[in-house]
Amino acid sequence: MIEIIAVIFTLISVWLTRKENIWCWPIGIIGIVFYMILFMGDKSWANFALQALFIIQSIHGWINWSRVDKYVIKKTSMYDLTLYVAIATLIELILPHILPKPINALDIATTSLSIVGIYLLAIKHLEAWIFWGVADILYIMFFISTGHIVSSILYAIFLVNAILAFIEWKRIINQPTY
Repeated sequence: MIEIIAVIFTLISVWLTRKENIWCWPIGIIGIVFYMILFMGDKSWANFALQALFIIQSIHGWINWSRVDKYVIKKTSMYDLTLYVAIATLIELILPHILPKPINALDIATTSLSIVGIYLLAIKHLEAWIFWGVADILYIMFFISTGHIVSSILYAIFLVNAILAFIEWKRIINQPTY
């Protein structure tokens, strides 16, 4: 039941994010709390810790998105994109040394990509959807390996959503302003 509640709230939140609806953040927090409970039970410590960070980032995103004039969708520069990939890689290298053992490699990879992905969403950068797309593929494998089939289906839906969101946000960026 915990997984089902987490899936429902997370699905609604991600759909609202794609639509640039600020309610994505508080609804997402509810899903995050239920995923924290799920990951704690599985001893998936990287993803458990990630949920705590997601709550902080969700509050950050909620505040940023409330500033309509400041946070419009934008592209990430190649320099910054390289920096974000380096940060995700560094996180992936550090986490195995600070988390309890045993560590699932997919747990670490999904966590590092998700940290960067949610930050980029909070500041409305188009490339957030690329990080989420890659993370979604890995999450599908992770959830299948941990026996959470409902969550693996959810992340397959998220993968489609990430692709559609990237297309929609790119179209918004490319619209002429008058």
